[in-house]
Amino acid sequence: MKQILILLPLFIFRSQSVQGFYKSGSGGQLPPLLMVDGFNEKKLVNQLGGGIGTWKRDPKDDSQWYEISFDDRNFIGKEGACLKIDYSIASHMTTYVVQETRVTSPEIGFHAPAFGGIYMQLKNQDITPYKYLVFSIKGDRRVGYTRKIKIEIKDKSRVASTFIDGISSTWKRYYIPLKQFAADINLKEAQDLVFVFDQNVTLPKGILYLDEIYFASEKIAIEDYYTYQELLKPKEEIPIVLEEPKVEIVASPTPEEILEREKQSIAAAAQNSQLEVKREDDNVVITTHINFETDKDVILDSELEKLSLVADLIQKHPKFAVEIHGHTDSQGPSLYNYDLSQRRSHAVKDFFEAIEGIDPNHLIPYGWGLRKPVESNDTVEGRSANRRVEFSFSPQMTTPVYKIGRPIKIDGSLQDWSKYETFNLDSASHLELGNISNGEDISANVSLMWDENYLYLGARVYDQEVLCLKTEKNLFMSDCMELYIDPDGDDLIWGYPKDFEIGISPSSPNKSPQIWAWFQNRAPTPQEVKYAAHLEKDGYTIEAQIAWNFLSPEFAKRLKEEKETLWTDGIPLKMSVAVHDLDSKDDTQDAKINWYFKKDENIKNHFKLGSLLLIEP
Repeated sequence: MKQILILLPLFIFRSQSVQGFYKSGSGGQLPPLLMVDGFNEKKLVNQLGGGIGTWKRDPKDDSQWYEISFDDRNFIGKEGACLKIDYSIASHMTTYVVQETRVTSPEIGFHAPAFGGIYMQLKNQDITPYKYLVFSIKGDRRVGYTRKIKIEIKDKSRVASTFIDGISSTWKRYYIPLKQFAADINLKEAQDLVFVFDQNVTLPKGILYLDEIYFASEKIAIEDYYTYQELLKPKEEIPIVLEEPKVEIVASPTPEEILEREKQSIAAAAQNSQLEVKREDDNVVITTHINFETDKDVILDSELEKLSLVADLIQKHPKFAVEIHGHTDSQGPSLYNYDLSQRRSHAVKDFFEAIEGIDPNHLIPYGWGLRKPVESNDTVEGRSANRRVEFSFSPQMTTPVYKIGRPIKIDGSLQDWSKYETFNLDSASHLELGNISNGEDISANVSLMWDENYLYLGARVYDQEVLCLKTEKNLFMSDCMELYIDPDGDDLIWGYPKDFEIGISPSSPNKSPQIWAWFQNRAPTPQEVKYAAHLEKDGYTIEAQIAWNFLSPEFAKRLKEEKETLWTDGIPLKMSVAVHDLDSKDDTQDAKINWYFKKDENIKNHFKLGSLLLIEP
């Protein structure tokens, strides 16, 4: 399909003042800053003219690797790219390091796994005018990453090093004092900046993203630097040019291009409203500092204007899911802060739900407590920055599912479940097929939890007529709940025995609950799935306990081994929950509501599911 676009000349006038921009300095001037690279040019030569590359202690060892590329989905700022580091030190070889020049003492001796990393040449740079080495870094929560890494600066003959810790899956900016290196090297002739993966890493394989590396004489945010440079540009005045309109044939944008334009629109609108905004993976993240009553989840009246600005963005972009991430500082016990951030994120969700035009099903509250600091908690300013609410506009549907301390009793009662449902299902947002007359016809409140052995499901289904007439492979022709699970995270493939479509019906011709797994063509055993149901006057309840080893032994192993990932980032599981409704007394005889289930138009029999983010409190 083609569209005709008429392009008219534009009149542009720019007039801005830099006076008073940088208030910490004198005369409105930004203190000295030396850029190493922001990676926006996607070149393996940095802004100092030095090369960017990888190295490893034993070049012959193919079981370890350090690969770099440029990623334009993760970056600091409005646009650009970052450096993606794909690493593995899981070597099968043993490396011995002897005492020699440019080798730090912790590296001497036997090492298994081996070590290596990436380097950036500094070209004999004098960095004595600066106080800090600054860079931003984050990990890939899907693949995993190390939370600790060594940083080295080298002169012509020596090396000095330090460690950073606390890397997370959100961008974190580090200000490393150069005095930590000054005793061991000559800062007047800096040759290399090196990021080292060695025996100190917390995960032997993973992916890190690195952006905006520079030296600064004060703790200058890179956003201030770029804004200052823009304001220093001379005024531009482009007069109107009168000419005949040009007609150009332009192809219709792809769905991906439409989605990207909408993300850019969200980011631009947030910036125009003076909100802090950044891009992370496929999401647009807006950060605000919302004040609550002390130790309470009551939003102060003074904060309503900020929330109204975000609400306006939610109303204008209804296709996006909006994750509401609550964060605290480190004052007080960890579990207390975790609970407080949960209650506050739900309070923000309640505020948005009361606004006309906002779909509550697209609001997803998270509570992280003190787990994801963006600044040090050692200062008043740092703690203030950490007390924040982040709104992540996402084209995907992801919801948190929290680990529990003791198993759920599977008896068909939901009394021992959390007061917070994981999500609700209704015809307005989740109708997959058929017709539904109203919420009494069919709707559901769904709760999910987990422990090391099981995934737990608890659901209250509202249905004015419950019909359970079929069994086994024909179970889908009755009232039932269906669970779609893709443990490998590579799309659900219809009929593939390592993926799952599990149906649970509250009754049957013999009046007892029943279960069926279509892709495995059998009923799961009680050791694989334990379930119970209870019929109500206006529907039914269902509980289920699904063994991780039944779904995927590999996924079960990951849940037991990656404790730190579960605590700080969560581990995703692709899944959707659906309710099938069969009626005989009205015109809506057959209908189905499904949380997130999308056919892949490019690959036959492939379906994209929503994502549960499994988190350990």
